[in-house]
Amino acid sequence: MSSRSSKPRTTTTRSGVRGTTIKKKTATPKKTAPKKTTTRPVRKTTPVNNRTGTKPKKSPVRKTATKSVTRTSGAKKTSSAKKINSAKKTASRGRGVHKKTEAELDAEDAEYERQQAANEKRRVETNARLKAEREAAEKKKKEAADLLAMQLTPDAQGRFHVPIKLLPTAMDLVWESKKTPLVVDNSKRVDTFFRYADGSPIILMAKALVVKIAFQKQDKNDVLEELARPKLVNALKMNKTLVINMENSACDFTQYTNPASFPANDVFTHQKCIEESVWSQFVRESEKQYGIFIPGEDFKAAVVSHFQLEDVPDFLAESIPLDLMTIIEILPAE
Repeated sequence: MSSRSSKPRTTTTRSGVRGTTIKKKTATPKKTAPKKTTTRPVRKTTPVNNRTGTKPKKSPVRKTATKSVTRTSGAKKTSSAKKINSAKKTASRGRGVHKKTEAELDAEDAEYERQQAANEKRRVETNARLKAEREAAEKKKKEAADLLAMQLTPDAQGRFHVPIKLLPTAMDLVWESKKTPLVVDNSKRVDTFFRYADGSPIILMAKALVVKIAFQKQDKNDVLEELARPKLVNALKMNKTLVINMENSACDFTQYTNPASFPANDVFTHQKCIEESVWSQFVRESEKQYGIFIPGEDFKAAVVSHFQLEDVPDFLAESIPLDLMTIIEILPAE
């Protein structure tokens, strides 16, 4: 077979011999080295100030002490931990080696007994102090209860003498006895008390009646209809206390009375006004609800005077029915 020029591919030919093949080798391409390329290094340029033409100065770099502090603290921790471990090892090595002498044991027993005696002494002193304080508190409480019982006990004439803080209790006692309280207070503190009292009592200023009727010569029935009747009706309707403040006047309710507007004697009689035969005379149809008027069952009346206690019989005996009332004197403030 004639040889041919080499080709890039491998060819296979069969010979005349059966079952044999002959492979012809082809030349492999030669490896060529890559061409070297030369690159010029880039020159670093520093910025120049356009105004001055000078290079800027490098700012100094601040060195933080975080790492050094951390290392220092870590070193301290490590050194302290090493010291503790070494102390523990030293203590563990020395355990059971030293035996206390009889003198040391006796000293420890004596110190223990001294501490026990001091603790027992403190315990006894504390118990005695607490007992004394408890007895003093109980004595003070008993004295207060005795004083309260004495103040809420009427005198031989049936009068109460109480501080202003006990006025509600004294008034309840008077109402329980089916009478009307006559509160006597020369200091006028009772006016403020009723102005801010619980339940907001309705106050009728009796001195205004005296001024309009006695001095301004207005008609008595017109004044009672204008000033007294609305107060009485509202107190009945709202189930509140009607406080008749006479101040330093002697309003003559034996004259200033009218069954159709203000029945004074029935007002001063305990819960007389809640009876239908009484209130039906001065309650108007416009003041009823759906034609019905229901008075409050807890309606009560009270009278206030600014006179001295010894002057009350002289000035008020002919103005109000004292036999229907119980006097409550307000003691001076401490």
